[in-house]
Formats: sequence, structure tokens, C-alpha cells
Amino acid sequence: MKTMDRREFIERVMRVSLVGAVGATALPGCASWLFWRSDTPATQRVTLDSTQMQTVASLQNIMLPAGSEFPSAQDVRALPYLLAALADPLVDSDVVTRIVSGSDQLDALSRASHALAFASLATREQEKQMRAFEQASGGRAFLDAVLTFTLEALLGDPVHGGNPNEVGWRAFAIEPGFPRPVA
Repeated sequence: MKTMDRREFIERVMRVSLVGAVGATALPGCASWLFWRSDTPATQRVTLDSTQMQTVASLQNIMLPAGSEFPSAQDVRALPYLLAALADPLVDSDVVTRIVSGSDQLDALSRASHALAFASLATREQEKQMRAFEQASGGRAFLDAVLTFTLEALLGDPVHGGNPNEVGWRAFAIEPGFPRPVA
């Protein structure tokens, strides 16, 4: 029996929940990315430049906004968590490429339609751009990848860099399982 790591487990649970919540017909093309996994570690890692980081952080702020009853993207350290994941050689290199190119494409769409960087737009305009980008080739896969890492930062064990002081667990009244992972 093949074992499943934490990231793959969260990915599968999130996708199955999402399909159940909105219906499979609302997610065309989702099945091809539903259970991604590469057994070949990436040989080169990239980091996001400042514009890409601002774009991704803005998306995460839409996904986990401040001022709600739940922790925000900043509260759960979503961007630092994603950056650490992108540097992890065990993360599928296609996912890294998807996030790098997706952030560039989303920002380019924003600059073409508003003459402003995505991160500089008002939240309402960011949401409109996000929805428009979702329909573009590769847009949904990019947004899914960002959402996956954002939810991992919210719900993962703090030893992995997100969910500091178990803030995400406390918000959902989650008791951690034992044994807990080690760094």
C-alpha cells in the first residue's frame, strides 16, 4: 500500500471537499490535477521576486481575509509557508512553475486591464481579476495551488512553518493528533 504524506493528504481532502461542495461539473479540468504527485524531486528551486510575492500575498489575503472570525493569511504565515514549500526539493517542480508563471500572468492581466500591478488594485478589483484569470488557461490550476498552500498554512502542524501558536486549529476547535511531527 502506498503511503501518503501530509501535503498529499491535505490536497486530496481539500479537493474532495471542494468537489462535494460545488459539484464536479463546476470544476472542469480539476480531475487532472486532483491527485498530483511527483516522485522525482526538483533539482533546482526558485524563489518568487517581490512582485510575485505581492501578487501571491494579495491572493492569500482574498482567500483568508483579515477581519473575519477566522485567522487571516498573515495570522497563519501563509506567504512564508508557501515560500518555504517552493524551496522544498520534494515539492513537485510543476507546482513551483505553476505558481511562478501564474503570479506573472495574473499580474500581467492586471497591468493590461488596469495599468496597475495586481497587488495595487483595490480588493474588489483584485477579486474581479482573480475570477477573470480563473477562466484563463492555467488560471484555475494556479489558484488551486495557492489555495492549497494557504490552507496548509492554516491547518497544518506549526512545526511546518504555518499555523503559529496553533491559531488555525483553535479557530476550528481542532485537537492535534499524536504523535506530532518533528522538525
